[in-house]
Amino acid sequence: MKNALRMYASILLVVTLIIGTCVMSFAEVDEKAMQQESNFDFTVEDLNGRGISDVELYLYSFLDNTVVASSVTDSIGNAKITYKPNAIEFNDEMYVYGDYLVYAVKNGNELQEYNLTKVYTNPQNCTKEMINSADNINAEKYVIQTNDKFTKSRDFLDKDSVDQKVLNKVKTHLIKEKRLSKGNPICVVTNEDFTKMECQGVITQKERTLLEHKVEKSSTLANADYSLRNKLIPIGTFHVSKGATLDVTFQSSDSVKIECGIKGTASSNYGISGSRTRALATSTKFPTYSTQKSPGGNKRYSTYGDFEEWTTVTYYGSTSNHIGVKVINGGTALGSEGTCSSCGKSYDSLLTNHGTCITALNGGSVSQTTFREKSVNVGSKVSFSGIGLELGVTRITGSNTTILYKPKTGYNLRIYNNDTATWHCSTKAV
Repeated sequence: MKNALRMYASILLVVTLIIGTCVMSFAEVDEKAMQQESNFDFTVEDLNGRGISDVELYLYSFLDNTVVASSVTDSIGNAKITYKPNAIEFNDEMYVYGDYLVYAVKNGNELQEYNLTKVYTNPQNCTKEMINSADNINAEKYVIQTNDKFTKSRDFLDKDSVDQKVLNKVKTHLIKEKRLSKGNPICVVTNEDFTKMECQGVITQKERTLLEHKVEKSSTLANADYSLRNKLIPIGTFHVSKGATLDVTFQSSDSVKIECGIKGTASSNYGISGSRTRALATSTKFPTYSTQKSPGGNKRYSTYGDFEEWTTVTYYGSTSNHIGVKVINGGTALGSEGTCSSCGKSYDSLLTNHGTCITALNGGSVSQTTFREKSVNVGSKVSFSGIGLELGVTRITGSNTTILYKPKTGYNLRIYNNDTATWHCSTKAV
């Protein structure tokens, strides 16, 4: 009896220690996640990678509609900001996206406007994988590189020009409304704001037309090149060869980070101003892909999303239009099939040539896990050819992304790569 009690006590102690360790581990994970949601780590550098000191950084929150925090870079160009909205309304949503705009100024000179996203997760609705995915996004360290492309995309107006005089009236009005000041040097205004200014007599109808969002207006023409609705968003190019099939499934926790475009009121050219991130929101299974191309084929896989415009007005008198992703609608789209000369290499030579090689014998399959938990530039871009804008896309995968290769009946299959990013395919009849 005593031995049984001692054994029971030992088991209880072990279980207690395990539970305690798990609780501590989860607590540490939760604490880390909270820090990542709140911490913004910035580096401001020039084109040669040299840090720029004494840059004032102002963090504008789209959730709060104002500048919420600021900091100044140190001697090597680094700065930290800590901020999280006090009240986040999740309702039934799994995520709330905190879009931010960083405004960089040095000695009264505008250096850059830089967009970014934090992801706030609803612990009641999110799986552990979704929370981990958000943590990976929130842990990003932001490098703001100043260059002449930003200045050219702004095309600063002559101080005596008619357009600049209009902007000065807008600036004066925003200062009067306390939406703009030296300590709050940037704000986002909408077409509704410009219409209200017209009604208040601040600007004329002609001046409002000059300022309001042009792409948003032209979207009513249902021209796909101009429209901000249901744009194709590439999420990867995948390869297969004869004798094999490929099934690709992305999960709702997978995300895309898409660059934001920027241009000044006086400019016709867009530059790049940071990025926004959105989850795919739905589980997306693409049609099974097989090919008759020789030696192999490839296709671009895409989904759909809506974009939006916003306008920034600064205390220093400039105005810029931005374009960025608003929401991922989901769905599947496949590009036209191309020929891949790297697929179809000699099956027997792959064990010693052409990089890493994985074999699936007749009747088997290969689920390629190297695509999981990775951030990869997909190479293709979201195109707004009607306005000369292309936005780069980075795919961010979670732990359940599925890239499944199967040999057709009577074939053996090998997938292989040289660069660890693109996998090629070869088959051989049994």
